[in-house]
Amino acid sequence: MRGVHGRRHFVTLAMLDGVCAAFTGPAKDTAIRGIVPSGQLHAAYAQEEARTHAAGLIGPPLGGLLYGLGRAVPFAVDALTFLAATFFYALAKVPRHPGDRPHPSARQDGSARQDDGEQRPARPSMRRQAGEAVAWLWRRRWAVRRPS
Repeated sequence: MRGVHGRRHFVTLAMLDGVCAAFTGPAKDTAIRGIVPSGQLHAAYAQEEARTHAAGLIGPPLGGLLYGLGRAVPFAVDALTFLAATFFYALAKVPRHPGDRPHPSARQDGSARQDDGEQRPARPSMRRQAGEAVAWLWRRRWAVRRPS
């Protein structure tokens, strides 16, 4: 019985890891595109892939070494690294991509005038777009379940 209970924890953690990866992967790619100049994108993606694979190679032996020092040591080190990452994330000042800055001719009504005089709507916020996407998925989920 104890083995089944332990497997449930691993399956739950694997599912949680997959859900988190579904959000962090696209966010990381978007952040790289938003910060790195176009001419350096290939090098930036290559460096990110190299870093990810190096961590995948170094992580398990390092985890084993830390576990050898004590059962709680790898978890304590992991918690400390996440706290450090959160701290540095809070202090980071990431420049916005030039396309995300409001145009000098932006108006109060949410529209902006292009150089040719044509009006175009201002880009909605990411939070608003995410909320609309979740609401659409929620409506779609219930629409699929209803019998026709």
